[in-house]
Amino acid sequence: MVKIYSILGQGSASVKKLETLEIMKLASVWVVWSFLAVGIIGWSLFVVLQAFDAAKDAAAWVQAVGSIIAVGVAAYLPIWHSRVKSKNRQDDLAKILRVISDDVLDLMWALTDVFHNPEEELVKMMRYHNSHQGRSWSAVSDQLAQIPVAELSPAIARDLSYLRDCASFGVYAASLLPDWLEKKQAQLEVVNTLRDKRNLVREIRTRLPVPEGVVSHEFPPSEMAGRISEMRRPVYAPLLIGEGQIYRRYVWRHELSGVPDFAIVHGVYPLGENFGPCIIDNTVSWNSHYEADEYVRLMCVQLHTEHVKAMELQMMQGRFSASIAVETSNDLIVFGELV
Repeated sequence: MVKIYSILGQGSASVKKLETLEIMKLASVWVVWSFLAVGIIGWSLFVVLQAFDAAKDAAAWVQAVGSIIAVGVAAYLPIWHSRVKSKNRQDDLAKILRVISDDVLDLMWALTDVFHNPEEELVKMMRYHNSHQGRSWSAVSDQLAQIPVAELSPAIARDLSYLRDCASFGVYAASLLPDWLEKKQAQLEVVNTLRDKRNLVREIRTRLPVPEGVVSHEFPPSEMAGRISEMRRPVYAPLLIGEGQIYRRYVWRHELSGVPDFAIVHGVYPLGENFGPCIIDNTVSWNSHYEADEYVRLMCVQLHTEHVKAMELQMMQGRFSASIAVETSNDLIVFGELV
């Protein structure tokens, strides 16, 4: 991540020269308009003095008006200079934030690609963990923490807050890999949130200006590869059925096949037990991916219904067992009193 500042350093001289030229052009325009304004005011004052027969005091009037104008200009110039300096500082920080957002987006795509193919998920998680790619998240988070919020415009400050949140979530997701490897299964709701934050980073990145002399590709390397994979093998958002989130993931055994061989379904619930993985095979000879997804969606509803009924039955059995235990305890107490 040191490349951010080294790259910006290479183009900083040319950028500063361009900024200086722009400021000089703007200042020259203001000087010309100031001379015109002074000339107009002076001529108007001369006409007024002639009209009121006060030409003999013209020198004093001119000196008084000139003093007022000088005081006004002297008071306004520092304010104008401060505004220009603050605006330039905001622009510089926004450009730095754009370069950092490139890295955040690249890291987001690299991590979400680990979970794209269910059959390769464990291997990719192991490879990601063993190569210590998760350490890159800490470097990006440190860079975002060094950007002063007070010196940003309100819109860029909001984007910085979002980027910090997304990077922090990336650190959190990467830290869960050892636990997921031990369980041999990723936590799908975390992966789904990671994809949502990845899309948010892309949206923020498009709003930030690209600095002079820095090459910022429309798609970072990891995003380019990930987009190709997700276009060929789409990733679906979970089905929201009742209180459950039902995840469906497809597996292709053949690279050139347009129809998945089977689907893996998981049910995630805020209360109670989850279910899955459940395998839904292509037993009805799907003719297209759309047909496969329609069938799997129906099966997801059926699996959810069966799971909810099983949970309700389990709760009823638990209550029945608890009531029997209470009655037995009461009988023992009564028997003891009789004895």
